[in-house]
Amino acid sequence: MMRMYKITSNHPFSSIEEAIKDAVQHGFDVEFVINERGFKGRQKKTYLPESVIELEVILFSRKTKQVLYLLKMVDGMCGWTSGYYGALADNLLSEHLTRIKENFADEL
Repeated sequence: MMRMYKITSNHPFSSIEEAIKDAVQHGFDVEFVINERGFKGRQKKTYLPESVIELEVILFSRKTKQVLYLLKMVDGMCGWTSGYYGALADNLLSEHLTRIKENFADEL
């Protein structure tokens, strides 16, 4: 299975809200909520970090330190979650992202 991991800081969006709106229009219409096990989507289903087959990270200004994560799951479910990077980063989300990257290691 081909996996994709991409980091983008050069993008046309002026705000994270604008990027989320664009993502939803392109089929990333599930807002994933972070929990202890992974990413909770629709109908209370939680996806483990190992279920992620595509991850795009969209970084915003150094001032706001906002980041948008676009995720595609092994069953085709597409969605997003957001947070911050650096000192403001959520530890649980950071742990999940580390697991995703480890899972992608053979293909990066």
